[in-house]
Amino acid sequence: MKTLFAGNIELPMLEEKTRILNQVGAVLAQQYKGRFHNFVRSCSPKLYDKESGKGLVDRLVSDFPRFRDVSLYDGHTIKFYKLPQLAIWFLYTSLGKNGQFRVEDLQTMSAFADYIVPVALRLLGITRYSGELENAINSYQMIPRDSPWEVEIRAHCIYASALLAEEINQLRPPDRQVVIPQIDARLWTHYHTTWWPHHLTRTIMY
Repeated sequence: MKTLFAGNIELPMLEEKTRILNQVGAVLAQQYKGRFHNFVRSCSPKLYDKESGKGLVDRLVSDFPRFRDVSLYDGHTIKFYKLPQLAIWFLYTSLGKNGQFRVEDLQTMSAFADYIVPVALRLLGITRYSGELENAINSYQMIPRDSPWEVEIRAHCIYASALLAEEINQLRPPDRQVVIPQIDARLWTHYHTTWWPHHLTRTIMY
């Protein structure tokens, strides 16, 4: 891993990422003959399938520990699922137009809550932070994984993006409706190179 991803800096969290690849590879080898397409074929063509429990995101989270992106907040389990959703979105945008990959409930996908989209929402004036949190971000303080600040930033990113999608779709004709990942992609593309500070959290979930 260190050799493959050699650059002007060492890949952050190298040991953790090596373990992830080993874990994912082990599951694929043991259950799906080493092929991810075998995993996809074993799933329902939905992200979440309440009847069978075999939805694509359902199964990614249950079969691969790497994708269990949850946090505890005020006694509640908050399911973010950024990376399992993003994995399916990449497959859909790459193969969906050719009919090679079908997702029946794409409208249930949320924003991919990480650190760039919150910056976009903050700079657009859609969200705002408390003075204390704003100071912590602007002074590059580490915000711990699963802390109330980190959970709230990610949760509000998902909620605000959903509200933004509703407002946009009210302005667009029925044949030009958008889904939330399209808004996420537009925000991420435009704001990932901004100089504005984003929150710093050491995590493998983004």
